[in-house]
Amino acid sequence: MADYTMADYKLGNKSSQSVVDEDTLVQKICDRILASSDLIEVLSEKISDKIVSKLRQDLNDTKKELNLVRNQLNQACERIEYLEQFSRKDNLRFYGIPHTQSENTDEIIIKLCREKLNIEVVPSDISVSHRLKNTASGNRPIIARFTNSNVKKNIFNNKSKLKG
Repeated sequence: MADYTMADYKLGNKSSQSVVDEDTLVQKICDRILASSDLIEVLSEKISDKIVSKLRQDLNDTKKELNLVRNQLNQACERIEYLEQFSRKDNLRFYGIPHTQSENTDEIIIKLCREKLNIEVVPSDISVSHRLKNTASGNRPIIARFTNSNVKKNIFNNKSKLKG
């Protein structure tokens, strides 16, 4: 490790009159820099500006990503809604049918269609049927999913015969 004097260091001279350890010189320079509040303040502001700039960029990137995810979620919700509606296209609800013990809702629908609507419905035309949750009227409606959309349309088109 080379030894230099302060004067030699300032002049760029490598000969030495009074020897100062290089580490000591560096330490003295660091001490002066750290003692200068202006320099620390400038460095602090620059570091703060860089951090704030980076955080703003990260926030903007996050906002863009959030908007993209929101758009994808909205599209997925719309698609789910469409698919749910499509899956219900062959369903009909029947209201006002009194509930009896150990009833077979398929048989109730078949009998109703035959007697009131003059439409011949066979058990294979009904995929599934059941009562829905309680309603304010007391009679729980029956929902039926038909395997044949033409049977469902025929029943729906003749619904006016069920009034009264």
